[in-house]
Amino acid sequence: MASGMSPRSLLSSALVLTAWAVVGCSGSSASVPDPTQPVDPTEPTCGVDAQGRAPAPSCDATSDLQLARDEACPAGATCYSRARCGATILCATYQQVQCAAVPTCDRDDREVAQCPADAACYTRAMCGATILCAKQDTCAAVPACDAGDKPVPGPSDCLLDNAACYSRAACGVTIWCTGPRNG
Repeated sequence: MASGMSPRSLLSSALVLTAWAVVGCSGSSASVPDPTQPVDPTEPTCGVDAQGRAPAPSCDATSDLQLARDEACPAGATCYSRARCGATILCATYQQVQCAAVPTCDRDDREVAQCPADAACYTRAMCGATILCAKQDTCAAVPACDAGDKPVPGPSDCLLDNAACYSRAACGVTIWCTGPRNG
């Protein structure tokens, strides 16, 4: 018994303390917790589960990286902290690179699945896509017969009897020409 207090005083004090505790705890309005603020570890949500573990904080997205306790925020990342039940973690998130560019061949060249045997080919890559391009012959020259001669389908079509028969080629095109033989 406390010195100087009668049993009646002690009982009265105990009742006052009990009433204060009940009144102080009752009537409190519940509020929705702010997810950006640390959670009070004394809240009922911080109890332990069947295995004796307290709820742990986690990063906002599964793609975000939880950093080690002493780790600094990596270059190029945006970092934030999350707290729950007295534990605080640091998380890093990286901006996803959006790349919509499409590789293309040079002007006048064409995209091919395989490089033709008689072509010069090269590759172009952008944003993870690679294509194969074949160089197109951009030769603009056109073969022509000598002045006064005429083109024919082939050597068997050349004029007979003292006729000239010859071919001219330019840019991969060959023509046959015929005309009177000079001289």
